[in-house]
Amino acid sequence: MDPGSLQNLHDIVTPAPASWLPPAPGGYALGLSVLLLLTWFSLNRYRAWQRDGYRREVLAGLAQIEKGLTDSTQYQQLLPKLPQLVKRTAIAAYGRDLVASLNGTDWLAFLDETGSTELFTKGSGRLLVDCSYQSDTWFATLSNEQVRGLYKAVWGWVAAHEVEKFQEKNMREVLKKISILNWRLFVMALIVLWAVTYHTHPSWADETPPAAKPDYSIMAGEWQRTDGGYLLKVSEVQADGRAAVTYFNPKPIHVADAAISTQAGLIKLFVRFQDENYEGSTYTLYYYAEKDALAGFYYQAV
Repeated sequence: MDPGSLQNLHDIVTPAPASWLPPAPGGYALGLSVLLLLTWFSLNRYRAWQRDGYRREVLAGLAQIEKGLTDSTQYQQLLPKLPQLVKRTAIAAYGRDLVASLNGTDWLAFLDETGSTELFTKGSGRLLVDCSYQSDTWFATLSNEQVRGLYKAVWGWVAAHEVEKFQEKNMREVLKKISILNWRLFVMALIVLWAVTYHTHPSWADETPPAAKPDYSIMAGEWQRTDGGYLLKVSEVQADGRAAVTYFNPKPIHVADAAISTQAGLIKLFVRFQDENYEGSTYTLYYYAEKDALAGFYYQAV
């Protein structure tokens, strides 16, 4: 047979179409990894969106308040809502156990720390505490600049406070405490050794008499706020700090519990209310002997 004959020619064979599937097992592994990564990322974003639900709700409420603040006659009605919104937001973000008892300068310092700012201790945000209990005349003295500064401080904290960063800081502090546990145990052992030696040598004992306990009876009497007809009556004061306390505004408000103690060298009176529109509200008052007066903080829970 002649190799060059045209009878030996055949049709051109075309290759099969390329498959959409990867040609090797490594491609499947890569595709699965990408899918898992996208799923993980999407779930994290969704969870973050869910966690920020309280933040979106509060910002919507602040937007409604901002509309009313254009009218200075609305200050008395709208500004007291700001500390309530901030307190509820902080409780939702950081927990009631940590936040509920904070008031005054401690409360403002907490807002600065969690919001990475200084507006609440050194700026317009300081007015936040006053908005809880000041009289009508006080609101009338506020300028538009002060009100706008307070609103911006509150809005900025709600929008930017960082829960995870604060929790990580607390965790680092816990780990730091754990790391020095051995040193504390060593110091405690030295103290125990000293105590045993101390008691075996009575002549070493300190004969200095203990400091006299504060006279809590000085708290008995009627105490009236200077900005209205609010009256606090304290009676039946006991040496252990128990006392009978009644409150009028001007009608009687039920007092759930009250206690007298000392803090930083001052006699302290703590009162918690449990009545309509007062559930969980508290007074934290300190006695100043030079003025024979009580001064402190009022926390409006509702």
